[in-house]
Amino acid sequence: MSGKNFHRILSLILIIGLVMAGYKYLDWHLMVKAWATFSWTSTIWLLLLPAGYLALKAWRFVLLMRSVEDIPVSTLMRGYAASQSASLLPGGFAARSAILAQAGVPAEQSVGPVLVNSGMDQFVLLTAGIFLAYWYEDIRIAALVLTVILVALVTILCFESSRSWVTGLLEKAAKKFNKLEKMKEFEKACVSMMNLRLFVSALALSVVASAASYVILCIVVGALGFKVEYWPLAAAFVIPTLLGRLSPLPAGAGVTEAGMVAFVAAQTSMSVNEAAAATTLMRIFDVVVPALYGGIIYAFFWSGDKEPAHDSENETGEATEVAPAIP
Repeated sequence: MSGKNFHRILSLILIIGLVMAGYKYLDWHLMVKAWATFSWTSTIWLLLLPAGYLALKAWRFVLLMRSVEDIPVSTLMRGYAASQSASLLPGGFAARSAILAQAGVPAEQSVGPVLVNSGMDQFVLLTAGIFLAYWYEDIRIAALVLTVILVALVTILCFESSRSWVTGLLEKAAKKFNKLEKMKEFEKACVSMMNLRLFVSALALSVVASAASYVILCIVVGALGFKVEYWPLAAAFVIPTLLGRLSPLPAGAGVTEAGMVAFVAAQTSMSVNEAAAATTLMRIFDVVVPALYGGIIYAFFWSGDKEPAHDSENETGEATEVAPAIP
């Protein structure tokens, strides 16, 4: 496939992602009712916070990718943001690798950081969700199941024997499809990310990014004139979002919204209709707005195959762009 055709197909995928985001998350009837009482002074924060958490997640991706290959920070930041709308499609996480493939970065190098980048969000939500879920009797059993899953995952990652077993299964599967060399490149990329300082840095960025989404919900509730009840709203954000992430639907569409409405209506002083209006607006600013930002970056600031895939070097052989330090 030529570079031009690939660019056109990827552009179409990004547009479809934006359209799907609007279709799934824009309930115009609720929008009209919500805007009638909405405090417009909050809008600036509701536009800045999505940009902030998108930048945090992009920087986390930079740290993960730079542990594997010295790719320019600007390429990684723009590439991550540019693929945001396509990431809302089923299997859309692959768009991160597809975007970087335009710049000449092999998929076997980027897919590991892409998966870890997404997995960090799941880990934060899973940990917070388990803690909050134990306070609610109706979902305590689900919380126990999630606890078992989390313990199992941590156990697999902690012990060399279990990691080797998983690696062996992956290599056998790859060999059947004549992709063993690419699998070994993927494994090499994963090993490069096994760094405690890198994990702590990525985890901290994940926590702050998730907190930004929660703050968006609190601001929306306050802007609609309702009482902001922080603890119930935390549960209403974390648990349905986690369940939505486990859903095969893009961005947990339907599952997340239904869960948030049910939680807000049951645990706060808001009615079902009020909870639905707040949820609709929150999802717009938390999902649609970042996708729109990504679409703008892709359209105006992403150069495709003209993007540098490696740090250029000056005459002395020193890289002109320094890898970001891990705090």
